[in-house]
Amino acid sequence: MRASIRWATQTASDWSTAIRLAAAMPGVDEFVNENIELLLLLEPHLDAVAPKEAAGFWLAMARSSSQSQIPRQRQVQAAERAAALYATLDQPKRYFRSLNRTALFRAESGDAIGAERAWAAARQVFVPHWPALLRARLINVSAHVHSGPGRNDQALPLFGEALAIDSSAGDWRPEVRGRSNFADMLWQLGRTLEACDQWLDLAAKLRRRGSTAKGTSMTLTNLAGVLSELDRSTEATEVAREALPFMLRSGNLRVLAESLVYLMVQRGQPMTAARLIGVSEGAHARLGSGPQANEERLMTKARARLAIELDTTAFARLVAEGTKLDDAAVYATVEAALAVQGHDPQ
Repeated sequence: MRASIRWATQTASDWSTAIRLAAAMPGVDEFVNENIELLLLLEPHLDAVAPKEAAGFWLAMARSSSQSQIPRQRQVQAAERAAALYATLDQPKRYFRSLNRTALFRAESGDAIGAERAWAAARQVFVPHWPALLRARLINVSAHVHSGPGRNDQALPLFGEALAIDSSAGDWRPEVRGRSNFADMLWQLGRTLEACDQWLDLAAKLRRRGSTAKGTSMTLTNLAGVLSELDRSTEATEVAREALPFMLRSGNLRVLAESLVYLMVQRGQPMTAARLIGVSEGAHARLGSGPQANEERLMTKARARLAIELDTTAFARLVAEGTKLDDAAVYATVEAALAVQGHDPQ
């Protein structure tokens, strides 16, 4: 694929082929960061391609694999541009996917009205005889759109319904995503032991069956986080060590690291915890997003402990250091911390 893209961009200046290849890359874990760079490189050439290729480009920009690389508002715009183009093309399933992405990103950005509007449009486009997995996607997005403070009790059955469809469809990757969503909502509702049991079971299955780096890293970091909240720091440490390589491969390392902040406090590593808070703040500032509810709660607990263990000046300095760490430095920081116990690595 790399050779084909080099030929298309450097030798033939065949922007149509290059953009179609780039649009096909986000589904490959190892290409996540490389793909984002390529999409940004090709964006100025969209005027030279047909609407079909341009629509595929914008949908690729709006894929979930890009969530920790592209600012959230740009992803909203990409999903909406893809939807506007697919609305004029005879590709209803891609139009449906674009509307789903728009609804999801608007919900995550706090735009409840825009999310509801996009979800309603996706529901109208959906055709009952389409594959069951597409129906599961619609229900899953509905759960995200209709979740939030005071509404999570309504969202949980929707996540369960989507999971039941994913589980019966025979496709393991959507099932991993569905089970993780369901467990995450249990955790938000305070059903922490149930959430932990869900992730323990999913992690055991992942070790046997495998999955994408994104699916594995999300499962293991959530499991480490929920174990730390249950004060099971020894188990959480082992899971965190297992998760770290997948976190790097997924391209989501700097966002996922926030799940380990409270664990570092429990392990007697306040300096590492403060730096990881900085990593989280830097990542979310760049993306125009914020931590999800469970991770925000863990970091609030960590901050309360750090206010006692670190003076204000030291805490601010360590957070500032964390905002500047790249993936390699974050990986090395976490790896070194997990290698020792009871103190920060020297």
